[in-house]
Formats: sequence, C-alpha cells, structure tokens
Amino acid sequence: LVSLASAKELYLASMESLCGGDKPYLNEQVLDLEHTRILESAISEFDARKKMGGEEFAHKYRDQLIKELEEAFHQYKAHNDSKNIFKAANTPITLFSIWAILYVISQFCSLIMLSPICNLCNLLMWAIFMIGATWLYVKYSGELSHIGGTIEEFTGWAWDNIFQVVLSKAAEQGTNYAVRQAAQRMSSVTPPGSELKKSR
Repeated sequence: LVSLASAKELYLASMESLCGGDKPYLNEQVLDLEHTRILESAISEFDARKKMGGEEFAHKYRDQLIKELEEAFHQYKAHNDSKNIFKAANTPITLFSIWAILYVISQFCSLIMLSPICNLCNLLMWAIFMIGATWLYVKYSGELSHIGGTIEEFTGWAWDNIFQVVLSKAAEQGTNYAVRQAAQRMSSVTPPGSELKKSR
C-alpha cells in the first residue's frame, strides 16, 4: 500500500534526522516523547490517504504499520544508547568500584588479623579482575557476546540497586546536613542594631 509506505517513510526520515547516524546522544525521555509524536504523525499520514478494501483491510495494515514502527524505534533506541558514554563506561566503573571496596575491606581485615575474610576478599578481587578482563576481550573482539551481555546485566543491576541507592542517600544526607548548618549560621548571626540596644 502507498499509504503504508508513505507513513513508514515519514517516521523513518523524522527519526533519522533526530537520532540516527552521527547525531549526538539524545535523552531517553525526550526520545520517547519524540517517538510518540512522530508515530502519531505517521499514523495520521496513513489514515489521511484513501485505501481500497474497506475498513477491516485498512485496520490490518494499520496494525502492521504500528508494529513495524515500534520495531524500528527499538533499533533507534539501542543505537542512541550506544552513544551514551556514561552508559558505556558503567560496566568498568562498577567493576572497579566493587574491586576497590573489596580491597579496602581486605586491608582492614589484615590489620585486625581476620585472615579468612581477608583471603575471601582477595579471592573475590581476583574474580572481579578476571570478569573485567573477560568483558574487555568480549568488547573489543566481538566474540562471546552473550557472556559480555551477562556481565553488563550484572553490573547494571549492581549499579542500580546498590551504588545508586547508596550515592542517593549520601547526597540526601549531605544536603540535609548543609541545610542544618546554614540554618544554625543564620540563627547565630546577631541582628543589626541588637548590640546597640543591649548597651543602652
């Protein structure tokens, strides 16, 4: 159908100009909103053209259009995510953070003579190192991609459920502390003229 091809072309051209090729990374929420807007425009383009075969025939191709455009959107979204340098660096940052925490625990336990825990931390540190080396090999060789995906899923879970939660709480506590300190300073400031009143 001409209307199907025209609507699909409209969607692909709009998305390509928005986030395709060498376009810079676009915020995910903005991308979702733009996808919804462009999808509605493409559906309007499809509905505006006259179609033969009746309403049932048109409805079938309308559903096909939406399905194809949603699949295209998932591809554009994956391509856009690959441009996010922070997301790309999430795996090595998370692995290094886990390694650093284990190192600190290991050093502390060695000082207080807790050898079993120290040995366990050292073993886990070697495991994290091997996981990191495997991830680098997968990333730059293109082989064993399923293993690389598993590692990224693990680090993504660790970042979202552990590190991000801890950092959010730390930031919240820091903000509350700063507010309390500012309030104490404000209350301790002597109002102008109060010293003169006291002297009188």
